[in-house]
Amino acid sequence: MAAQLIGLAEAMVDMTVQYTTERHQFGRAIGANQALKHHMANCAVKTEFAKPALYRAAYTVSQRPVHADFAVSHAKVAAGEA
Repeated sequence: MAAQLIGLAEAMVDMTVQYTTERHQFGRAIGANQALKHHMANCAVKTEFAKPALYRAAYTVSQRPVHADFAVSHAKVAAGEA
């Protein structure tokens, strides 16, 4: 579930970047707006922040499945916030 959420978040960031570079308003790309740049950067950072939690959950499930509950829950929360 966490991997799907992270993949979806990455796709959404990519689609948003593409849209904001193609869409023009008042003679310039809307991606030139600083507020949009900050929002897109925050989304990208949250997505990247969730990846280590996912990797740790996958490692824990494969190596120590008895102790995987916390790692899996953390990955789901981090991915959900991305």
